[in-house]
Amino acid sequence: MPQKTEFFITVPLTDIQKEIYTAMIKHILAGMGSAHGSIPKSSNAQLWSWLSILSWLCNHPACLIRKLEEKKDDADQSIVYQEGSVLPIDQDLTGSPIAALLPRFLQILQSSDMLKHMNHPSLSVRAMVSQRLIEESIAMGEKILVFSHSIPTLDYLESMLKDMGCGYLRIDGSTRTDQRQLATKYFNEDNDDYMVFLISTRAGGLGLNLQGANRVIIYDFGFNPSWEEQAIGRAYRLGQKKPVFVYRFRAGGTFEEAIYNRSIFKIQLFSRVVDQKNVVRAGSKKIEDYLFVPKNADQNEFPECRGKDELLDRVIDSEPNAIRNLVLTETFQREDEEDELTAEEKKRADDEVELERLARINPEEYAKRRREKEAKDVVERQARTIGARPGMTGQLHTTSFPQIWNPPAFAASAGTPSRPMVDGTKDDSEASTPKSGDDAKPPGCEQQ
Repeated sequence: MPQKTEFFITVPLTDIQKEIYTAMIKHILAGMGSAHGSIPKSSNAQLWSWLSILSWLCNHPACLIRKLEEKKDDADQSIVYQEGSVLPIDQDLTGSPIAALLPRFLQILQSSDMLKHMNHPSLSVRAMVSQRLIEESIAMGEKILVFSHSIPTLDYLESMLKDMGCGYLRIDGSTRTDQRQLATKYFNEDNDDYMVFLISTRAGGLGLNLQGANRVIIYDFGFNPSWEEQAIGRAYRLGQKKPVFVYRFRAGGTFEEAIYNRSIFKIQLFSRVVDQKNVVRAGSKKIEDYLFVPKNADQNEFPECRGKDELLDRVIDSEPNAIRNLVLTETFQREDEEDELTAEEKKRADDEVELERLARINPEEYAKRRREKEAKDVVERQARTIGARPGMTGQLHTTSFPQIWNPPAFAASAGTPSRPMVDGTKDDSEASTPKSGDDAKPPGCEQQ
């Protein structure tokens, strides 16, 4: 296999994003009854919904504004999201308290004269850097995959690619199986008709062979890093003949730093158990607060990353203030001979790895095991509490846990709304069977 190089790219929020982000955080914390940023435990279930909304804003303000402007009849804000799942990014917001902030968001854009340029990549450094990466990749004659968990984000990226005038393909949860196969065939052909492939991380992160591309953009991410690892595997697989470069984004000074730390912890946990490595601890699993006013993303030096990728070096030189930090994922694989897991830690790690495996292949068994584990943890905590108090005795009480929600991410097309074809004439459910021969066209394609 050729070499694979992965970069974690930290970008700042733009002034517009900061202002809207701050307004949202203050509104959320006020609604939770918290004036000082502490989150009541009763609000934990709702927390994951708020994070999904903030993720749209971090991707690009247009993603959030468009979603808030959508008119849907069947709003459902009662779903409980579990921390171990991917973020529930594509939920309906009609009737949500956050929808009341839409006039405020539009006022912020209007006051900065940005409303008429709402789709411009300059409103999001993440979008701007992604655009430069795509442009440089096409100039080098190398194809690139762009993954996102969010349908609104894929819609925005599709409009950006149209403005750039480059040919692209797209797969999401509404794409039929025969269309997926046709799109894969077109993309892997040795031509420059389609240089970019937009893919839903959950709907297209498994089962695709796209070794025609050797560059991958992970535009956003969730708590479970296995989804992103599977997405990277679409390009980095048997049959790949070129070095593969992966670009993962995060917004500095936001909740994404907390998720980033959790992802690092899980990646290192897998390395310790599966690969038997004692990697240097770089992430924490004890992060409690995700909702806070955005902080400044400090500029860092990253000399160890320069010279690793000629394309990325050119982007850094052309946008010197856009990338605030750059970390190689190999940094998280450095071993520490003095930091070995204890027998108890190894058992817990083994249990976590097994749960991650079940979450992908058997959601029902995963839910059962997760309930049993949480019940056991409660008993152990109560035992430690009683044991820590001299003279205290009593009966331990176990807690009854509700049925754990099985995330729609475990089904390739679950929870993903159907979307119209690029020309806007009909959606996938009404589309006829693709034609055979030279007239057949892949799904969601645009050739300029």
